[in-house]
Amino acid sequence: MLKSFIIIDFLRATDENLIAFDSFDGFICLGYCKTYDNALNCILEKKPQIVFFHFSQPVDLNFILDLQQYVIQLPYFVGINMNKENAFHAIKFGIQDYLLFPIDKNELRKTFLKILKIVKMLICIVVIFFISWAPITINNLLMSFQVFPKLNEGIHWYLRLIFYVMS
Repeated sequence: MLKSFIIIDFLRATDENLIAFDSFDGFICLGYCKTYDNALNCILEKKPQIVFFHFSQPVDLNFILDLQQYVIQLPYFVGINMNKENAFHAIKFGIQDYLLFPIDKNELRKTFLKILKIVKMLICIVVIFFISWAPITINNLLMSFQVFPKLNEGIHWYLRLIFYVMS
């Protein structure tokens, strides 16, 4: 699975800290955007999984609300700012994680590991959901193609009972 990210920096302040982002194996930086239009086009075109968003004021966060108009699933947004006070505004606008600037390499590593954990957890949920609902789905497909009769009689009653118990 490709893990990709884009850095949006309206303040043009993270240039010297890009080395910290490149040091994580398994993650690929797809772009570094310094303007609103460039960032919007880059996200729509490249569809990253993570977006690091360095903002200066809550007005910049409207970018996320604008992006919701164009994409079905938003990437995981990580806000970067110098003030702890802006964290509340960032979370209110849809930022999932928040880092203080200047960026601490350990905090950045924790953020990447948290994202990996979330992805693994979602994959487990999908697998469990599929395993638990597969027997009933198979039963309904076999009934719709008339392989199983619609009435519960004979061995079909026991098979359906097993399918429902398995789910």
